[in-house]
Amino acid sequence: MIAAALGEALAFIRRYPRLIATLLAALALIVVAALIYRQIYTSGYEAAQSAIAEQDKGAVDAADKASARRRACIDSGRMWSVATGQCR
Repeated sequence: MIAAALGEALAFIRRYPRLIATLLAALALIVVAALIYRQIYTSGYEAAQSAIAEQDKGAVDAADKASARRRACIDSGRMWSVATGQCR
């Protein structure tokens, strides 16, 4: 049964070689286009991840700096104004 199916497949390939070649070429083009798209998508994703990480680092640094200023104000015996964000 399998041998008969393979025989029919080989007969089809021998009967329509240009069709098979065209289908294989189209498949190759689709694979190449998919690989190019994947590369572009991946590079854009990595750039976005890098930008987000940079923003996160900046936000953490700013929060650390603000916390240190507040702590220094309180440690010096003065009052920190939440409304203005300044030491009084």
